[in-house]
Amino acid sequence: MVILASSILADADTVKNSTPAKEPGALRLSEQWRVGGDNSEILLGVVSEAVSDDNGNIYILDNQLCRVSVISPEGEHIATLSREGDGPGEVRTPRDVVILDDGSVGIAPLFPSKLVRLTPDGTPLPSFIMGGKDGDTTTPYVTIGCETRAGVLLMAGHHSVPSDLGQDRNHFLRTVAKDGTLNAPLRESEEILDFTSMRVEEKDVLPAFHIAHAIGPDGRIYTPRSRDEYIIEVYNPDGDLEQVIEREFNNRDRTSRETNRIKAVFAAASRQVPGELNGIVEPKNPVIASLFVDNNHRLWVQNSHSADNLPDGVFMTYDVFNADGRFDQQISVFCEGDPAYDELKFLPDGRVLLIKGLVLARWSAFDFGTVDWGDEEDDMSSMEIICFTVETSN
Repeated sequence: MVILASSILADADTVKNSTPAKEPGALRLSEQWRVGGDNSEILLGVVSEAVSDDNGNIYILDNQLCRVSVISPEGEHIATLSREGDGPGEVRTPRDVVILDDGSVGIAPLFPSKLVRLTPDGTPLPSFIMGGKDGDTTTPYVTIGCETRAGVLLMAGHHSVPSDLGQDRNHFLRTVAKDGTLNAPLRESEEILDFTSMRVEEKDVLPAFHIAHAIGPDGRIYTPRSRDEYIIEVYNPDGDLEQVIEREFNNRDRTSRETNRIKAVFAAASRQVPGELNGIVEPKNPVIASLFVDNNHRLWVQNSHSADNLPDGVFMTYDVFNADGRFDQQISVFCEGDPAYDELKFLPDGRVLLIKGLVLARWSAFDFGTVDWGDEEDDMSSMEIICFTVETSN
């Protein structure tokens, strides 16, 4: 795999960090409401994403049921958007949901790359084609994920062309122009798929910039440089590399459970192709698992050690960098949940969602058919979402 960048690294300001400037801090959360679970009137299948709008409503994307459940700020179910199909406002294999600048809801299917648009009350609107007006009829792109904030629409995806041995695939992270044109890649990597050997490597299939990326309140874009380094690149909305944030870090080996999960995903993919797929699993997790930028321009980083050896009551510990890229503090978030299965989703308005079962759901959202999770199957059976506000922080 060849990894490429669109900017000259020497032009960027590099901030190197070793230890945080402040003592460790804590963020304690207070539950406001919860939906889903065994006793809820709201049925959730496989939830893969959740976003909020300017009114505080939360939009929950259900990859399995091909719909979006809209929850009010008070936790009441107020609408169900879309359904499985090919008609106006309908979608198949949805991968992500975004709230666009005009207030419409965009649902991104895996393929082809577009946003199926609806009004907040469910009225279908014309689809927005990512890749330009011909993006759905010539050589369509595949959407891995989308995000929008501060007028910036960001797409993670890939584009493939046939080759003598099989397929040449370009993975990328790009911003999307108002007319749907994809701007120059912020990050990209090239993958050669050899159908004669059926060898597929995890590091090639899912590069670091697909795993973690974020947009700040000023439209700046944050993404890891690679899966094996603690290096985060910061781009301005025009796509110029402005800053590189580095931290000294020693990654850890994967646990047997983590390794078996990747093997299960490869096994599911193997059932969709002729012959036996030779999936190569990495020995370590990606260094950077997720990124979020709060309204104070602080960057929150979940790394491969964030869930290690946690005290009682702590769900996850994050590295927090200030607006200048300096390692400010490590902050532990106190709430219920199991980080082996559940994930936190920080919302721009300061609320925090705990999505139970999201770790496995994200893998299941890939179009690999049904993943056999073995003994962990029960943990996917009843997803639940809990909305918190911040009770105390220091």
